[in-house]
Amino acid sequence: MFIVCLAESAFGQSTEKIMTYNLLNYPGSDTATRNPYFRTIIANTSPDILVVGEINGQQGVTDFLNKVMNVAVGGYAAGTFIDSYDSDNGIFFKTSKFTFVSNTAHHTDLRDINEFKLTHIASGITFRIYAVHLKASSGTSNEAQRTLEVDTLRKYTNQLPDGSDFLVCGDFNIYKSGEAAYTKLLQDNPSDDGNFIDPYSSIMTGTWNNSAYAPYHTQSPRTRTFGGGSNGGMDDRFDMILFSNAVNTAGGMQYVSGSMTAYGNDGNHFNDSINHMPNTAVSSAVANALEYASDHIPLYASFTFTSTILPITLVSFTAVQAGNTVQLDWSTASEENNAGFEVERSIDAENWTQIGFVKGMGNTVNETHYQFADRSLTSQGTYYYHLKMPDVSGVAVYSETVSVDFVLQHVPVSLQIYPMPVTDHATLTVINDEEEQVRLTLRDACSSEVLELLNTNLPCGKHEIQQDFSALAAGTYFLLLESRNGRAAYKVIIMK
Repeated sequence: MFIVCLAESAFGQSTEKIMTYNLLNYPGSDTATRNPYFRTIIANTSPDILVVGEINGQQGVTDFLNKVMNVAVGGYAAGTFIDSYDSDNGIFFKTSKFTFVSNTAHHTDLRDINEFKLTHIASGITFRIYAVHLKASSGTSNEAQRTLEVDTLRKYTNQLPDGSDFLVCGDFNIYKSGEAAYTKLLQDNPSDDGNFIDPYSSIMTGTWNNSAYAPYHTQSPRTRTFGGGSNGGMDDRFDMILFSNAVNTAGGMQYVSGSMTAYGNDGNHFNDSINHMPNTAVSSAVANALEYASDHIPLYASFTFTSTILPITLVSFTAVQAGNTVQLDWSTASEENNAGFEVERSIDAENWTQIGFVKGMGNTVNETHYQFADRSLTSQGTYYYHLKMPDVSGVAVYSETVSVDFVLQHVPVSLQIYPMPVTDHATLTVINDEEEQVRLTLRDACSSEVLELLNTNLPCGKHEIQQDFSALAAGTYFLLLESRNGRAAYKVIIMK
């Protein structure tokens, strides 16, 4: 059961932890040694989302999910992994809190920047996390390479609609606030809303490798060489979580001020190993795990997800393909002041179109079942659905998002429409491969039946129908053709 709301005219808010962690060439050759240390770290942080860098191959993702995440805490899934030409990024998330939408790889000369898109289940908020691992090392040429990688990132974030929720996290390998890659990340242009906010930008100026910034360093927790990686002690702020203007604004998805944490760094280990006790931030067992697992420590921050909630207890919502129709079914345990359900569909889980409305019960304490059939799909692909649920005052909340991988099935009866668009009259040609009982109806954009044009047994062949549409208002309609072997929908545009 998922509870959409509990009390009228209230606001639902949950706080989730997002963490970034460079795993140091995982799985490598020593995972039997390192996995127990990783499990200790995950058990003590329990991130709701974990974005990882330096994970190599699908097997690495599978092993980290099954041998670390779901042993240490449990309830995690991995997002789609894209294996590129260098070390890669991965993402893990708690399935009780998030649904995974997509992974898009944006190529650079060195490594991919991965754009992970997820939806927060309780609030219905969809957001993006960009995972980066920028060019390492100091020097002019390396700084220039990092700048080019940031230019690629900003190319995509600048194109997002104003007010979009997005983050960027990972291993930036940036040494100072004056570096061009960093200033370009933060650069606020009047022509776009693609810049990032760094909550430490006002307090971390100049070169970051100095003792004044010790609490913010994330590399390296070790001072001796073993297992690869860097061993200079805690002295660099390479790992960051930055976020969009929208995430820095109240409402929706919002950064929790002061929650940014370099896990295990108590600020007293500058140029020192993190397990040189005492460590006032973590136990000796965790400090040892941080040293031996990787040459970075994880960085996390908390984010609230806020949505207006209504007095509707939604206990189920499913979508399945039936022939060339997607059947939506949902149930409520109780409703109070429920105006109804606006059924919305999307091809990317971000831009939504209302395709129907189902009237609610208003007020009830009894379990109620609802159905809606989407018969308007004419091409195959992945389709997303959710319910917008307004109360009688017009305030609305959204259900979780469900998806269907729709495969257009062959129907031995087809329809041709001429002309298109239609003004007053049209010729409808029904073509059937065999004798069939055929029904043809005209439906509006909400799938409600407007006219029955045909309902008879047709012999094999072509059958023309001259139809007068002059009495109908201009708009988009669908002709639904049904037979015993299936159904198909055809869009009709009527113009006046």
